[in-house]
This record gives sequence, C-alpha cells and structure tokens, in this order.
Amino acid sequence: MRRLFLVGLFAAVCAADGRFSHEAKDETLTSVVAKLNKHFGFKLTLGDGLASKRVTLTFREATAPQALRALADAAEQKLFRIEPGVYRIGINERERIFALLGEKMVQVANFNAPIKTTCQWLRSVTGTNIFVDPSVAGNPAVRMKAAMTASQALDTITQQAKLAWDVRFGVVFIATAARLKTLPQESPFRALGLPAEKRVSLPLNNSNLKSAASYLTAATGVKITIDPELRSKRVTINATNVLLVDALALLLVPHGYTLEKKGDGFVIKTKK
Repeated sequence: MRRLFLVGLFAAVCAADGRFSHEAKDETLTSVVAKLNKHFGFKLTLGDGLASKRVTLTFREATAPQALRALADAAEQKLFRIEPGVYRIGINERERIFALLGEKMVQVANFNAPIKTTCQWLRSVTGTNIFVDPSVAGNPAVRMKAAMTASQALDTITQQAKLAWDVRFGVVFIATAARLKTLPQESPFRALGLPAEKRVSLPLNNSNLKSAASYLTAATGVKITIDPELRSKRVTINATNVLLVDALALLLVPHGYTLEKKGDGFVIKTKK
C-alpha cells in the first residue's frame, strides 16, 4: 500500500507557475478539479463518493498550494499528497476500511470455528464485508481468545489458516498470499464510465452469472449483459453496500472474467 502524506505546509508542493482565478457557484468537485488540473498541470483526484459533491468558493490569484487547500476546505475533506505532483482530496474506500479495521475492537472468547464461519462472525461485529476467495480449498478451523482490533483478528485468522488478507474491491479479501499478488488493488473497471458513486449489495448464493447480471441491471439501472457462453457459470458473494465498480470486480475478477463497454451498456466476457 502506498504511503499517503497529509498535506500541511506546502513548501514546494509543486513546481507549477501561474495563479488561478475562478468563481465556483454550486459547482461539482469533479468540475473544479478538472480546471485545477488543466491550469497547474498536477494530478488531483477525489476520494470515493465525492465526484458529485458541490461547492461554492472563489479563487483569486491563488497559487497551487492555496488552490488545493481552499478546495479541500470547501469540500470539508483532508488533502493528501500521494507523490510529488499527485494529490487527492478525501480518502478512498480501501483506506476507509483499513482505518476502520485498525480502530474497531473485538472481544473473542474461546472461539474455535471454520474460517468461513469465523469471517461471518467478524463481519457481523465490524460491519465490514469479508470475502473468502473461491480458490481457498476447504474450510480450515481457527482459534482465537483475546481482545484485539479487527485487523489483529484477521491476522490471527489468516495466519492459522496459512492464508493472507488485504482490502480489494471494497471488501476484506482473504486468499493465499500468492493469489493476492495476482489481483489488482482497485477495480480494473473504473475507466469504463460506470457511475462512480453508485452502490449495490450482492446477495448471491450459487447464482448463475446471467441472473447476477440481471439483478445488477435492475438494482442500478446500468445495462449489464453477459457473453452467452457464461450464462450457466455460478457465483456466490454476500456483500453489502459496495461501489458498483467494486461489486463488478468482486463478481468477475476472481473467476477470470472481465467487463467491456458495449453500446449503451456493458458486457461480461471471459478475459482473454
């Protein structure tokens, strides 16, 4: 995970010259960010859920540091420097989940159960979606007895089962360490033009992929179809209130499927 730096004093924030003037009246953050990126030449992005948030503020001959700070303040969000010339306002879903898991305490007393049962319990006490990769063989038992953070509980669970965990696609993703290395940290479908802030739940229990696609279309209004050869393929996912781009990654990536833009909708296909 890349280390983020909360931007405080902006000594040498960027080398871009020129000052920025603009009056934003009930303007979306996305629109203001595009103007700043074009003017200063840096890369400013938004955390999840902020694309349509509207702000009203005035930039008068603002330097790059002043403009960045002013927009973050107007959005009531923190500003992060990802690397030189790359910034983000607000946190993304992955960082939010890591923060929650590091703060949430869980009480464990003589817990001895299969890993999938343990994960269901941990999900219920943390409110965090937990997904065990389909490639995980069996359902090994794990033991816990202590008060610990949710992150520590996940470390204990996965170490005993000789597995690993990370946050992928908006959920806690449990798999082998080798398997996790093959998976992207974020949804590979973010650039396809899917609604950035649309959320959905996935109550899928051995559902065929065609039914899953129809369910997502009905739940989100986004037209999603599948390649005919995948109609009978089955998936099991139980995730609540995840971003649509993450839900599709969770549904498709672990099984080797992909998503492509087609006309006014999207089609699920086997990854070539």
